[in-house]
Amino acid sequence: MHPKALTAPENFDAFVQAALEQGIGEICVTDHMPLSISSASDRLPKDGVEAYCRAVRELAFRYEGILRIRLGIEIDYHPSVLDEVQAVLEKGNFDYVLASSHMHLFVRDFSRYTASDFAAAAIENTYRAVESGLFSAVSHFDMYRFAIENPTRFPLKDGIYDVLRHEREIALVLDEIRKQKMYLEINPHLAESKGDFSKMYPEEPIVQMAMERGILFSYGSDAHKAKSVGAYLSELEAHPLYGIALRQWEKE
Repeated sequence: MHPKALTAPENFDAFVQAALEQGIGEICVTDHMPLSISSASDRLPKDGVEAYCRAVRELAFRYEGILRIRLGIEIDYHPSVLDEVQAVLEKGNFDYVLASSHMHLFVRDFSRYTASDFAAAAIENTYRAVESGLFSAVSHFDMYRFAIENPTRFPLKDGIYDVLRHEREIALVLDEIRKQKMYLEINPHLAESKGDFSKMYPEEPIVQMAMERGILFSYGSDAHKAKSVGAYLSELEAHPLYGIALRQWEKE
């Protein structure tokens, strides 16, 4: 979740209350790393990583005995910002480091890409992130769908995407996730914003491939507002595929 724990700590009580109301006993704050090419308001300020770590640890202490709070961070991986990634990791003793591939931030000319090409580039970038061994889990594995499904903002050469065309590349990433003993996040952010459960990250064929490899899953609400804490969690737990995926922990 992304409560802006450093820059808006006054809002954090609402996130905690939302978790408690749903019977959630542990949360992890994963605000976005500073990134030179993004000025999004939900990102940590430049040089704010150490202050962020202190803020989250202080929140964890304040809620001790009520809710367990972990210190995490979501890190945008791309070879062009690897020095920024390393700098962030050097400044914080994180419990949980979430890898993300926001490829739409790194592309300047979308008209050069078909939807399939764009997906392939994002999957390759995720593979590099996993191979680096720097992360605990992969978030919104197929977030490239966000750009593909928003052609006005991201004018790709064509918008035709089929997950099965990328089965081989996806399998390579999943094999590396298993090798690195990482988790794969189930994330409802796109589904919630579109009001459509079928927009869940990752989509079902990818979840099935991951389950066949014995990969463990985490649930990440990707909440930017308190109302999104635990989004679709009950529906996911009742789902014939996502529910089984989330219960893989019971076998451990």
